[in-house]
Amino acid sequence: MKHLKIIILLMLITTGWTMHVSAQDNQQSSKLTDEQKRFDLNGDGKLSDEEDDLRLRVTGLEAFTGDKFSREEIEKMQTNTPFDRGPGGMPPFGGGRGGPRPAEKIVDKFDTDKDGKLTGAERQAALETRGGGTITLLNKENLHSSVQNDVQTSLASIPEGSPSLYGAETLRTLYLRFHHKDWSEQMNAFYRTDVEVPADLIVDGKVYSDVGVHFRGTSSYFTVRSEKKSFNIAVDYGEDGQRLYGYKTLNLLNGHVDGSFLREVLYNRIARDYIPAMKTNLVKLVINGENWGVYINLQQYNKDFLAEWFGTKGGIRWKVGPGRGGALVYAGDDPTAYQETYQLKTSNVENPWEGLIALCKMLDETTSDAELMEKLPSILNIDQVLWQLAVSNVFMDDDGYIHKGGDYAIYQDVNGKFHLIPHDNNESFRFGRSGRGGPGGGGPGGWSWGDLENGMVSPIAHEDNAARPLINRLLSNPEWRARYLAHVRTVVDEWLDWEVLEPIIKEYQTLIDTEVQQDIVRIPRICDRCPRGPQAFCQRTP
Repeated sequence: MKHLKIIILLMLITTGWTMHVSAQDNQQSSKLTDEQKRFDLNGDGKLSDEEDDLRLRVTGLEAFTGDKFSREEIEKMQTNTPFDRGPGGMPPFGGGRGGPRPAEKIVDKFDTDKDGKLTGAERQAALETRGGGTITLLNKENLHSSVQNDVQTSLASIPEGSPSLYGAETLRTLYLRFHHKDWSEQMNAFYRTDVEVPADLIVDGKVYSDVGVHFRGTSSYFTVRSEKKSFNIAVDYGEDGQRLYGYKTLNLLNGHVDGSFLREVLYNRIARDYIPAMKTNLVKLVINGENWGVYINLQQYNKDFLAEWFGTKGGIRWKVGPGRGGALVYAGDDPTAYQETYQLKTSNVENPWEGLIALCKMLDETTSDAELMEKLPSILNIDQVLWQLAVSNVFMDDDGYIHKGGDYAIYQDVNGKFHLIPHDNNESFRFGRSGRGGPGGGGPGGWSWGDLENGMVSPIAHEDNAARPLINRLLSNPEWRARYLAHVRTVVDEWLDWEVLEPIIKEYQTLIDTEVQQDIVRIPRICDRCPRGPQAFCQRTP
């Protein structure tokens, strides 16, 4: 069965936006940060393409493993010279087991008044331990005046019809006013900790006081030559119950690998026709009066998301990173074998690992086909999983179960049944790359599309790969296999058509084109790494 009769979408949009690289961009890219200077190995004050590629590889590995490589080790990596990091050390570019480290808990160490956040001397003490300088608060009168100016500007641009926070048809502007002059330095210092940086959020003429902000993401943080990082905003940081149109958490993504800003938006818009997936749209962000351009507004995977899709906030949630071992492969009955890879997102649950281990054990190759068919439907939403695999396969989601055996979320509902939730879909609508290994290996931790034909993945990729048990075991059952292939055909027929997608993409393009062109903190050189987009993706026939 040829499952992809058409194949591309975003190249024309990306090219149109990213060929415009201003003199300011070029000037900005020539000023290296302290982090980037680590990779200026020839000392010429700028990064060559080779040095920049090395930076991307090393910082990604450091984020996955929690290790920091020395200058000597980086130099050896450049020449592929072997070196020994001692017990527990990682070989160059080997990849961590479970993906990025969870946030370091440091608030309790410095929160002397036990109010759950760091203020004044508490924040200063914590900042000093992380190499930060003296905190500088903005003048309260000036801050209040600036907030009121944002309110007036916001009132003048309220979207017509009061669309929802994630309405596809609108580009809502979010205004942030930080309380500290050194807000960016603080967020860099407190990156991957539980410390929030306070700000006021102004949306549609209303002030949401004392929200908490931190940088989020791994590759979107480490691999961009720009201040334009991705943000997480806790709307309820200073006031329990404070919500923005019913939501307490915002994720604003910088589109670091997607100059079109549309891959994540399109993927989730399509996926929601078949499976539980995040609401996603586009917003404009203004920080301290400065236009930071377009961001992808991605719904948080939390209890509110569960309530929308499953009618309850109960159950257990996990988030699976992009490292090794997260494909529901059975690793024994000891919970510690799973805890590094599967990040538990639900607290105060008795024996949260019992059901997950039982699912992995059921999917193990030692379970007979007859037992699997009899018992698996009681603990796994099989049809939903088949739909998710179909969508991910058709649109070649590079971050997901098929390719990485990771980068997705898991939910066990109140009845004990498991569901898979897509997560991190900004590398979809791409052609596969060869040279990353066969079905069992290849890239970090076994990342692989399997055998590719003309850049396209087979609809039955990994069917013989025990390292992808959801695919291997489900497709070995004739009934489930037929149902999955029917789902693939449905997605192809309904969505993998340029005549269907072109008007949707053009609507988004019209919505954000001016803002993209005027973005003064845009990510430099994004055009250098732009993959071919959806139109080509939709028009290639394997």
